[in-house]
Amino acid sequence: MSDKKSRAKKDALLQQWLKRKPQKAKVPSISPRPEDSLAPLSYGQERLWLLQQLYPDNAFYHYAHRYRFTGSFDAERFGRAVELLSERHQVLRSTFSEVDGQIRQVPRSEASPERSHFDLREYDAAEQAHQIAQQREAWSRRPFDLAKGPLLRVATFRTAPEQHEVLLVIHHIIGDRWSLRVLQEELARYYENPEAPLEALPIQYGDYAHWQRQQTQNQSHLDYWRRQLAGELPVLQLPADRPRPANPSFRGGMMSQTFDPQLSQQIRRISQQQQTTLYAVLLTAFKVLLQRYTGQHDILVGTPFTNRDKVVLEKLIGFFNETLVLRSDLSDDPSFDQLLQRVKKTTADAFAHQQMPFDRLVRELQVERMGSANPIFQVMFLFNNAAPSPAFGSGLELREESIDLGVSKFDLTLFINDEGEQLSATFEYASDLFDASTIQRMQGHFEQLLRSIVAQPTAPVSTLDLLATAERQEILEEWNRGDYAAPSATSIHELFEAQATQHPERRAVVFRETSLTYGELNERAEALAQYLRGQEAWTAGPVGLFVPPSVDMMVGIWGILKAGGAYLPLDPAYPSERIAYMLSDAEVKIVLTPQQIRDLLPAETEAKIICLEEVSQASTEPEPLAADPDRLAYMIYTSGSSGQPKGVPITHRNLLHSTVARFHFYDTPPQAFLLLSSFSFDSSVAGIFWTLCAGGTLVLTERRSEQNILALAQLFQREAISHTLMLPSLYDLLVEHASTEQLQSLRTVMVAGEACSPRLVNKHFEQLPQVRLYNEYGPTEATVWSTAHEIRPVDAETAVPIGRPIPYLHNYILDQQLQPVPVGVAGELYIGGVALSRGYWKRPQLTAEKFVPHPFQPGQRLYKTGDLARYRRDGRIDFLGRADHQVKIRGHRVELDEIKSVLLRFATVQEAVVQIQTTDAHQRIVAYLVGQEGLDTEALRGQLKRQLPAYMVPAQFVVLEAFPLLPNGKIDQKKLPVVSQSEAAQDRERTPAESPTEVLLAEVWQSVLQLDAAPSVYDNFFALGGDSIRSIAVIAKAQKKGLSLAPNHLFDYQNIRELAQFLDRPPVAVEQTGQVASAWSTVVPLNKGAKGRPLFCIHSGGAHVFFYRALAERMGQEQAIYALQPAGLGGEVERPQSIEEMATAYIEALRSVQATGPYSILGTCFSNAVGLEMAHQLREAGQRVDRLIFVDSGPVHLQSATARGEKQTLKRMGAMLAKGDWSAIRKKLHNRFYYFRQKVQAPFENEQEKNLRLTITNLNQLYKYYDWQPYEGEIIFIRSSEFAGRSDKDYHISQWTELAKGGLEVHVVEGHHLTLFEEPEVAGLAEQLKVNLTVLS
Repeated sequence: MSDKKSRAKKDALLQQWLKRKPQKAKVPSISPRPEDSLAPLSYGQERLWLLQQLYPDNAFYHYAHRYRFTGSFDAERFGRAVELLSERHQVLRSTFSEVDGQIRQVPRSEASPERSHFDLREYDAAEQAHQIAQQREAWSRRPFDLAKGPLLRVATFRTAPEQHEVLLVIHHIIGDRWSLRVLQEELARYYENPEAPLEALPIQYGDYAHWQRQQTQNQSHLDYWRRQLAGELPVLQLPADRPRPANPSFRGGMMSQTFDPQLSQQIRRISQQQQTTLYAVLLTAFKVLLQRYTGQHDILVGTPFTNRDKVVLEKLIGFFNETLVLRSDLSDDPSFDQLLQRVKKTTADAFAHQQMPFDRLVRELQVERMGSANPIFQVMFLFNNAAPSPAFGSGLELREESIDLGVSKFDLTLFINDEGEQLSATFEYASDLFDASTIQRMQGHFEQLLRSIVAQPTAPVSTLDLLATAERQEILEEWNRGDYAAPSATSIHELFEAQATQHPERRAVVFRETSLTYGELNERAEALAQYLRGQEAWTAGPVGLFVPPSVDMMVGIWGILKAGGAYLPLDPAYPSERIAYMLSDAEVKIVLTPQQIRDLLPAETEAKIICLEEVSQASTEPEPLAADPDRLAYMIYTSGSSGQPKGVPITHRNLLHSTVARFHFYDTPPQAFLLLSSFSFDSSVAGIFWTLCAGGTLVLTERRSEQNILALAQLFQREAISHTLMLPSLYDLLVEHASTEQLQSLRTVMVAGEACSPRLVNKHFEQLPQVRLYNEYGPTEATVWSTAHEIRPVDAETAVPIGRPIPYLHNYILDQQLQPVPVGVAGELYIGGVALSRGYWKRPQLTAEKFVPHPFQPGQRLYKTGDLARYRRDGRIDFLGRADHQVKIRGHRVELDEIKSVLLRFATVQEAVVQIQTTDAHQRIVAYLVGQEGLDTEALRGQLKRQLPAYMVPAQFVVLEAFPLLPNGKIDQKKLPVVSQSEAAQDRERTPAESPTEVLLAEVWQSVLQLDAAPSVYDNFFALGGDSIRSIAVIAKAQKKGLSLAPNHLFDYQNIRELAQFLDRPPVAVEQTGQVASAWSTVVPLNKGAKGRPLFCIHSGGAHVFFYRALAERMGQEQAIYALQPAGLGGEVERPQSIEEMATAYIEALRSVQATGPYSILGTCFSNAVGLEMAHQLREAGQRVDRLIFVDSGPVHLQSATARGEKQTLKRMGAMLAKGDWSAIRKKLHNRFYYFRQKVQAPFENEQEKNLRLTITNLNQLYKYYDWQPYEGEIIFIRSSEFAGRSDKDYHISQWTELAKGGLEVHVVEGHHLTLFEEPEVAGLAEQLKVNLTVLS
């Protein structure tokens, strides 16, 4: 079934489910249903049946249990007991089929569960374990067919005369956990005595389902749930290792812990003291954990219960589970015991209104359903009391356990087991979201939380410890540790003067053609200092410095500092009103300015204006200044929420420590530092003081010099710039447009002020690998910087961190109660240390709000940044954006910076801003983009849908030529255009086909892709569901309409408009495009325009290369990817007669792209043979193969079928029959039937379908008769974690080891064999390939 048909069927099933009507009440109590009538499905069964149809291959509603028997065990007797049990319980032998338009339970007359017995006594212990594990995996995960059954499987394994293992697997539609207990008890009784007189069952499960369907739902129950679930139902945003996928895989893992007897007893004592249950205590603790992890206060948790409220139901096997939603509000920060009482009441009320099927509740509440998350709640809580194992006889000892099937129905489920003396907790988690290490840390936090609860049950939940002592010490102390001696100087100009004394002739500052040496700068600054101190208006406060970029700027700064003043930078480009406000607010008495711009100062300025040209040597030398590190050095005004800027005063102590920290952190001081920012911005402080206190040359530029990027590149070369600091977006442009020669003097680049994109990281290391790149973070209040991180190439794979604390500063990520958050959990970033400003100038209230008492060092303060961050496992910090940039969309918490980060991964997007726009009380996400010419927003939307949940995909894209900028070079978001809803609607409007060719293509796409409406000419073929097989159908239908297409055309021109324009070109234009003569080109570029040495990926045995597309997207524009597709698809050439011939043809084709080696080749499954043969032939031709990579597959046989004698089919079939190798027999018959069916269908094929069939058949035959020869070079083998964990795939390693005479390099990436080339798993594969190919380059 095609993906489109499958989706359509699922949608129809879902709609039918949502619109069904509950039946009216007829019977007041449970009694047998009418004789010979088929029972309906219960509400719970109906839900499971629907999920099975939507996800037919998923095992998330299987239940598998393992029993280990020691003693005299009779497997046949056990099997008979299972049959007797099935005879007794009708549901165990029922199937579920459509009868008269309704799904019914259809009991079979014979009790015949699926049974197998495996005698493994002849094998050693290791092989026994392997065989059992292999069969357990197959039996547990193999999908059940609900329509055919059986839905109960039993496998027995005999490993020794008195050692047996039994595997029992059922589908949940026929039994719940309570049922398993009933099943075990009765199974044990039947085993002991097949004639056991069990009490007759008055009703069967089908009778209960029939009764349930006739009940009227009590309106009071519905009213209760409407009240309880009123308002917005938030999606619980647990801190995940990966974004929530649009389509969950439901793969999962489990991790268990057992609490020591003392803690277990203390938890019991809490429940007794509070007169409640263990269930309520542990559920409350779980809710506290969720609140502390997410920062959310509205916590909804699902909990299952068995709906057996009548005695007659207690001994029935069947699915009685229902779900309750338990909602708690923690916004008032209750104590634990208060919250416990609330949870106790909520739980009691919920159980009092439990007669409301969950699915009907969802329908009645009209909850928005999203495929990426469970409706209403995303986490589950279960509590189980350990039950004694059943007795199968005095001679048998039994151990039992549930089996982890590697699935997870929810984001997170907590199972609590009461095992008597001890309690245990098992976390089941979604692998789509979490790594095992994350859940392991969560376990530790849960245990620590429980210890805090039993110690302080009356404490507010926000104060309960999550962190154990060791982890707390690591976060607060180890990650903030830095043993650095305090600077010996007491003022910043002492460091400058030392350089002037040591190197008076060295150039200190350069602007255009003017420069000053250290001696000259120091002399002029000293003269200015004396002049200022001789002025009547002089006070040791802020001095206004109103200067454009020039050497006089440096004279003014150092002169003011030497005089004991603090410089207040005033950029002449600022509005007059802003300058007037700063002069007034700072109480400035003196303003320094050049004569030529004096008139630009505000007319109302009351301060004394001194022109720098008028400064003369003072007649008398003033008294020397007393050393005072707490004297102000400068004051910079930053934007304020009140609409007026706020002053941030920085002392010499602050500035000294911030500057000296650079000496410690960076390996080399600047020889020539290019200062690009205005001196009114704190980023200028880094360049000015680091450079001039280290003896380097400070190079100043004209205002807006960055707008001429080519001239800027020339300046780098002319002044031999070694260091600079700039915005990441500006550095991106510089690297793109400057030549390597122009930047050859660069040694260190610091980026700050914006998030550094992974694309920039890749670009930097491709063009300037010798230059060290750093990401700095810090606010003005912390004297410019507080964390830094040296960027590595691997950082391009994730968000670039802001690093660790710099010397003399401490960083803390805290919750709202100023408590440290665990690793991975988002919190607000706080900064402390000696470089911290004293507060805001004349703003005590704001100072008290932002500079808070230090919770861990009495008497000290922390600066509250308002930035969200989280720790990585190694202590590095990820910046998550502003707290006020975190928004909610339809109950989902959204980080706008996360969307921006994904956008910037696309090569066509150069800059991005993501905003929330609100109109008519509706919020929508708008993305503003600056990109390459021809940026296709529709194609971008389609790509985003594959990487982000639907609620995070922007509703609209606005493409601009450039972003409006603030004076500091940052984006002025307030000036971005606001687009009305009507304009947005027009933007989303589908653009219909216009030209005749577009109309024909639209008809073909709509037919092949089974679209409800004609596609837009800008719709992406792959985003609509196109793939290799559909491309063949498109080509066949297009040819019938007179259009000549090939699959590589669909790669090159992925929407109808581009494809039509290509087809409508005159023949000469086609020749000019460089298309090869054959439309079915062997070489297909998968990421056109990408750089780097190509990686050639060979097609699969299915003859297609389209599955490499996601890999090509993940590899990006820094790694060219070409696919090799087989000849013969177009029918215009003869098909190869051997793998050797095919390899020769492919080498000729790849040489049209890369004439000589070294080559990189990748194969998987079928193409392993072709790749190996190509490598042989290339080496024989004297060419180098540097990377021969095979993915997750290997040859079963190294000899060809001829050498193995496989043509003797009847002889081999006889051998298989004699051996009882039924698996091989089924495979052989399936293959014969497959080829027979193809021949029967052949007369009905069109030409393209025929070519595809013959090509695939030919490929399989060639593979079968290929002789694998040892390869003298090295082979890289990349395995999925699925196959790496399966012993039946160990032959992959042994075969490649035998073939790889130059060595075998093995890597394992997270994923499954069938989905390794699909999102999201392809990300790990791409990351590993980048490492391999980077090593190569």
